[in-house]
Amino acid sequence: MMVAAMVALSGIVGVWATADMRAQAALGLKAQVDLAARDLSNRLDSVLASVESVALDVAVLDLEQNPAQLKQWLQARQAATPGALWLCVADLDGIVRASGSQGRDNVASQPWFKRGLTGTAILDPASVAAVDGTAQRRLDFAAPIRNAAGAVTGVVGMHLR
Repeated sequence: MMVAAMVALSGIVGVWATADMRAQAALGLKAQVDLAARDLSNRLDSVLASVESVALDVAVLDLEQNPAQLKQWLQARQAATPGALWLCVADLDGIVRASGSQGRDNVASQPWFKRGLTGTAILDPASVAAVDGTAQRRLDFAAPIRNAAGAVTGVVGMHLR
């Protein structure tokens, strides 16, 4: 009888211990998910701030007037942004004036360009065909370029993998 009671008690303790271990594991997993979410949010904020900085610098440095200098400058900024696939400056008609790498000549129909005309934006992830034909996931960022009077003169766009 004593042995049966001890076996029953050990089973109950085992169930409690298992439930406690599961609860502890769930808390640990939640902490990891929260940390990953904060890291992702910080990364997105950082990239958006970089795109806004490019838009401001293009206007302040008057880089739109010198396409060769603008292209060189965009190449350096793109190279300095981990994961950047493409960085460009487009005019109000969507004509790409310069980019950090090969890309489209006209972006007027692109959602990121349209959103960039009205303010900074991070667009929903897009799945696009890469040069080799494989599907590639990316995020699009955009920011308006404004002159000294505050009028929009173009858009900076970036594709990030």
